[in-house]
Amino acid sequence: MNEYQIKFKEDCYYAENNAGKVIGELLYSKIKQGKVISINQVRVDPLFRNRGIAGKLLKKAVDDAVKNGQLIKAVCSFSKKAFLQNKNYQKYEYKEN
Repeated sequence: MNEYQIKFKEDCYYAENNAGKVIGELLYSKIKQGKVISINQVRVDPLFRNRGIAGKLLKKAVDDAVKNGQLIKAVCSFSKKAFLQNKNYQKYEYKEN
């Protein structure tokens, strides 16, 4: 059983634990007339780090963007590193000319 759930609100994916506390979040903005999402920040409460929460937040954001026909611009250091390491993510990466 998961100790948290991934949820969504405008411009934010977040992980909420069973006690209702937000323990991680991914903040993004839409750019290029909504055709691209810019992943600006991923953060996880220090007490909940090293459990894969940030990676699951990023995966959900990427999956939803792909489903919506959007590309992804990795801005924060976490998302940049993840895109460098994940060839599947690279297929959907927005690159400026």
